[in-house]
Amino acid sequence: MAQLSTFSITGSLDWSQTTENTSSVGYMWFDGSNFKYSTYAEPQIGAWSQSGNIITARQCFAGASQGNNSAGLVFGGRTNSNLSCTEEYNGASWSSGGALPVPLFGNAGAGTQNAGLSIGGTPTTQNAYEYNGSSWSTGGNMVDRLTRRTGFGTQNAALATGGFTSSPSPFSHPLCTEEYNGTAWSAGGSLITGLSKGIGTGTQNAGLAFGSCIFAGAVGPADNQATKEYNGTAWSAGGNLIQGGCDLGGAGTQNAALAFGGAGSPVNRSSCTEKYNGTSWSTDQSLITGRCAASSQGNTTGGALVAAGCSTSLSKLLLCTEEYILNVTSSIIT
Repeated sequence: MAQLSTFSITGSLDWSQTTENTSSVGYMWFDGSNFKYSTYAEPQIGAWSQSGNIITARQCFAGASQGNNSAGLVFGGRTNSNLSCTEEYNGASWSSGGALPVPLFGNAGAGTQNAGLSIGGTPTTQNAYEYNGSSWSTGGNMVDRLTRRTGFGTQNAALATGGFTSSPSPFSHPLCTEEYNGTAWSAGGSLITGLSKGIGTGTQNAGLAFGSCIFAGAVGPADNQATKEYNGTAWSAGGNLIQGGCDLGGAGTQNAALAFGGAGSPVNRSSCTEKYNGTSWSTDQSLITGRCAASSQGNTTGGALVAAGCSTSLSKLLLCTEEYILNVTSSIIT
């Protein structure tokens, strides 16, 4: 009779499980083909791969933060003018979805492909719009009228924070946070420092925001590396990004996130990718095409998707799409 060897493991242990699960480190299942128990070890460095081009090249547009690389959603943005077009991704190619009620850029996004949420944007608006998989409708009005906010969560449990007033000059950067319950917005915990042109991941009760420009169009050296964690009530400081920047892409959860692309100083992030473990950031595989102001989404690090945006010179709008896949190793327990 085969004997189980001695082992030490962190994670889920359920001897009745027979389904492989690559999203949970330490998850164990019975491998029926080998009649042995298997467990996933720590994920290794991932890799980006090229996928189908988006239909309309654009920048400063939103994605459904809880989407992924098999069911993505992007909406709004700007070319020479503001856009209302929506596109849906099926894991290989993009197709047209229902248009936003108004053209917007600088909007934030939450939700999924079939339950999306557009938050704020320019022209500076208090409106939120809800997507049902085919068309948009008006949701509850936000408390504050801001653009370039950071948004994440689901259509019925979303969070919007940061942003700035686009008029009158000089711009201001409120510290407000708002929470959405699918019907109405209410005030949440105030930010520690200002945040605009940042990115967010996670949920309303376990969120992460990182990267920023403290002034519209200019990176602030004190804030562009900051990571902020939200517990459903208040914000606290997380580990700083290795390279600061704004207009980044992001995906994942509060304890397992990716940051990629972006623009800023002293280093132009361009194609670099960083991975967060809930405490600190480490370097990961670079994007194939450097970009900023792209649309990104992914509710797990292994399902990240980034589309379009502009090149590092800001002079060229991109069509290309990339997917991030984790290289995960498994071990057999005999």
